[in-house]
Amino acid sequence: MLIKNANIVTIQNIFIGDLKITGGIITGIGQITPEPGEEIIDARNAYLLTGFIDLHTNGTAGFDTTHGMYEPGSDTFRSDEENYCNALTKALKYYAGTGATTVFLTSIAAPIEQLKKVYRYINNYSSESNRIIEKGIIGGIYNEGSFIKADEYKGAQNPEYFYNPSEKEIINEFLEASNDLLKIFNIVPEWNGDVYQLITKLRNDNKLVGIGHSGATADQFNEAVERGASLAIHFLNGPSYSSTKPFFGGGAVEAALKNSDVYLEIIPDGYHIDKAYVMDVIKRKGADKVIAVSDSMFVTGLDNIDEFEVSGVKGKVSNDGYYLERADKPRQLFGSNLTMLQAFENLLNWFTSDIEGTWNKMHSALKPEEALINASKLCSGNAAKLMNNKCGMNLVDEIKVGKNADLLLMQIIEKGDGYRCELQEVFKSGINVYEKIRI
Repeated sequence: MLIKNANIVTIQNIFIGDLKITGGIITGIGQITPEPGEEIIDARNAYLLTGFIDLHTNGTAGFDTTHGMYEPGSDTFRSDEENYCNALTKALKYYAGTGATTVFLTSIAAPIEQLKKVYRYINNYSSESNRIIEKGIIGGIYNEGSFIKADEYKGAQNPEYFYNPSEKEIINEFLEASNDLLKIFNIVPEWNGDVYQLITKLRNDNKLVGIGHSGATADQFNEAVERGASLAIHFLNGPSYSSTKPFFGGGAVEAALKNSDVYLEIIPDGYHIDKAYVMDVIKRKGADKVIAVSDSMFVTGLDNIDEFEVSGVKGKVSNDGYYLERADKPRQLFGSNLTMLQAFENLLNWFTSDIEGTWNKMHSALKPEEALINASKLCSGNAAKLMNNKCGMNLVDEIKVGKNADLLLMQIIEKGDGYRCELQEVFKSGINVYEKIRI
């Protein structure tokens, strides 16, 4: 396949050129003469970017990683393997249809046996030979909720299902059930016992350790980073401890901002964090250390759902449909209704606007080319670099010869109030998987 005349977005610049794909790999970039019989896509006026990587998604399109297929009529989930995998297939097509060529399926706090069951389902699904494309979109599994400790930092998680990660063989059981697909753990450092040794072990086993829903002080957080933790989970969305006082170095929030070894997850929907804070965080950490995630829920992509229940916690869709919140605590958010395509569009518009900050007086608009490069880093490149470095993966961090052809072809339309991003094609390992999904 040869993609001609595209605006190719790299980590350094944007230029008009051609891109050749052979056997799912990028084999040429520049001005390339077509070969006889080669499929040609004319991408004139379109932009070619690396596929989005959603590092943190609980589900979408009626699929929930922890519970399976959602049935709106009864507000229940079907978690038998057949229905779970059918819903997963539908979700993976929806992810691809919104630009995510790699996702990390994220579980929330739930009974141990339930999590082991669904981890086995995902492993079985990923092992089936007839699911070549779908299973390729699954980057791995992310355990967010099991190892939170304090009730006050639970957010929308159910504390009945919080476990001490140092006790029993819980983590080994999870890893065995997932057949090593489990790549990311949220391990909060305020647990007593040998939690720091556990973090080091996970790091040595090529697992990524993040910290979120945490009451850790900055000293505890930094100790965890020294032992191998490297990610702050849905940063500033809370609930994690913050302190402006000097005791113990402050809180987890302050440590994450200051520690240059830590990447920050950000949910850029404009509701979890006001765009002023998003821009402040990016300026403080740099565009290379922030990762845009959706934190999406099974509700994303579904219409006509007002209220729902997950793991005994009731949630509701906001009146405007743009965010999810706890039914008993309005404005305490409950996952998100975000897609990675919308996250990218939001970031592009924020980067190209003058925005008054909270910690910074003003963020001046970037030139469109720089804004595009930054938005692409946040939505794909930074997550790839982190996972490749910490977990030995081979995710696509930039458009380059020799890389897998996980690519997006996109129209970026300038309008009076900003930019509108519309996908034209989505390629996973060189295969066009773009499909407009109607839920």
